[in-house]
Amino acid sequence: MVWLHGGGEGGLLDGGHDYYDNETPLRANRGALGFATPEAQRLFGGAYVLAPQATSAWMLDGDGFTPLVLEAIREVAAAHRIDPDRVHVVGCSNGGYMSLKMVAEHPGLFATSTPICCGIGPRDGSGTYFVSDAELAAMTTPTWLVASSDDTTLDPEDNTLHAHGLIDGSIMTMYDGVTRDGNTYPGHWSWIYVARNDPRHHGRSIWEWMARTRR
Repeated sequence: MVWLHGGGEGGLLDGGHDYYDNETPLRANRGALGFATPEAQRLFGGAYVLAPQATSAWMLDGDGFTPLVLEAIREVAAAHRIDPDRVHVVGCSNGGYMSLKMVAEHPGLFATSTPICCGIGPRDGSGTYFVSDAELAAMTTPTWLVASSDDTTLDPEDNTLHAHGLIDGSIMTMYDGVTRDGNTYPGHWSWIYVARNDPRHHGRSIWEWMARTRR
């Protein structure tokens, strides 16, 4: 399981924050930790969880970060008993963009891709991050997109819905809002659901879908 964190968990962020210790991606959003829970590990039959940390934010230099993430994956795969047909990439927000970027650059690497509240960049390619329509349409990696319709950080129509319309066979879960245990969260926080195995499609949960899908 390759977990790609959001923008707030990068290492050296503007504003004086210095989080480049790899602890923040593990503590924040429960993304990596969710896949390390006993429930997830039972479903996957035991799984390594790789949570690389960007020095800043994935969206600031997707072209530069892509080979570094690939290097980390290869390093772990070389050192441990990793099934090359069962490498899954999951990312939220900034990491949702990066999960699509990794699939676009390395289409045969991953068994599944799960971009959560993802960004794909302005359609004219003017931003620092960009996944083109042609790249999205060419994706054959099984993809499950997750977002909430009230997301005000990365517009779900311009990003998640747009990607879903272009990625052939992709699954999409679009929530009306983000609530959990009686608490209501900002709409951007739809990763809360994936980290707790909530999204379902045809009676199968998202973790079950990952666990049963091979490259």
